[in-house]
Amino acid sequence: AQQNENHDADLLQEPLGWHKTRPEAYQTTDLQPALDPFTSDERAQLRDWLDRRLGPTVSRLYGVPTFSIRATDMFLARYDATTPEGQTALLRHIDDTDVSFNILLSTNFSGGGTRFFNRLQQRLDQQNTDAGMFHHAQPQQAGTVLLHNSQIEHEGYPIQSGTRFILVGFLTLDRRDPWTGVSTGMSWFASWGNFQWTQVRLREF
Repeated sequence: AQQNENHDADLLQEPLGWHKTRPEAYQTTDLQPALDPFTSDERAQLRDWLDRRLGPTVSRLYGVPTFSIRATDMFLARYDATTPEGQTALLRHIDDTDVSFNILLSTNFSGGGTRFFNRLQQRLDQQNTDAGMFHHAQPQQAGTVLLHNSQIEHEGYPIQSGTRFILVGFLTLDRRDPWTGVSTGMSWFASWGNFQWTQVRLREF
């Protein structure tokens, strides 16, 4: 147990894991489970949670088979208001995938959350930076999952104090397994019959 505690403490210190390598427009300060020195047990726990909890939830909410759900990226993001150079927010953007999620991992901060925008309303009133904002999700309990369509414009609202940690992930919904080519059982209605899904697929060409 002591060894695991030391491992966790070391990993959260600069400069062992925290990166700022994503595109500048939506750059995050993050750790990546697939690349950074997480233990095999930690990765196994994450896979188990994805398979047992998140996968069935996405399947139920979006009406797609669990076999069609594939995690394409995942990282631990840090928003830090305790130092002048800390990142406290994330600019408005859309994610280049089908479904996005973030899980609150800490509570020792104020402010923050995720705000969602109607892009059409924002274009009609460009002088108002809050135009089109229709929801501000601010989970208060660690472990709360925020799940949303990736094509909805959203932003990481600034924290005012403390440090906010969230686990962020992006999910792709596949009609066919990308490695075997076997059908995942996703219906036409949930794929080509769905505007958001089709929009992402066409952008990939």
